[in-house]
Amino acid sequence: RACRPQPQPRSTMTQNSVAFPAFLAVISVVIFVLNGELLQFLQTGAAQPVPPLVNVWACHIAGVVLLPWARPGYLKIRESMGALDFITRVAVLAALLLGYNGAWVMASQDLDISVLNGVFQTSVGTTYIASVLFLAGSTFSLGKTLGVALGLLGAVVVCGAGPGSTPDHQRGMTFACLAVAGNTCYQILFKRWFGSSYDPQVAVVFLAAVSAVHVVVGAP
Repeated sequence: RACRPQPQPRSTMTQNSVAFPAFLAVISVVIFVLNGELLQFLQTGAAQPVPPLVNVWACHIAGVVLLPWARPGYLKIRESMGALDFITRVAVLAALLLGYNGAWVMASQDLDISVLNGVFQTSVGTTYIASVLFLAGSTFSLGKTLGVALGLLGAVVVCGAGPGSTPDHQRGMTFACLAVAGNTCYQILFKRWFGSSYDPQVAVVFLAAVSAVHVVVGAP
């Protein structure tokens, strides 16, 4: 007689449900920091600096390799929007993605990477405020507000350690703020048009479509 598997204790399930997302969050932060260091080196430290827009464009075309697996996700999307709506929304989001990442790379030429990352992290706060204002179903949460406040406090501390105001510093801060604004718009429009729940198949078709738009627009 086969033995039935014993139900997992609730405490263990809770620990597992928290530990894995926390692990992914730490890995994401590490990759983000390393990516920033590499991009800044390519702009300022390499023997032959890579043009900023070429650098950003090259980073965003890798998703075309997902095109062979995009059909299931596209069929899901077609249930809620037409092909023209999908193409229009992807084109707008692709432009925002290229724009705010381009502004980030431009800022990296004039700001220390720690200061730039500190400024960019304020997008967590601007996105939260914008989501409460413009997204249906998003409500004020004390826990989220405290988390955002701590993040903004950390950004202020990091930015305060940067150099004084100079023309180059001011230009870098301008591009950094544009990157924050672009990222906020991108996050809000993505959630408004595609929802906030994660669906791997929809993510595949979206990444593939955005990369295809970058290839078509940027290659010439």
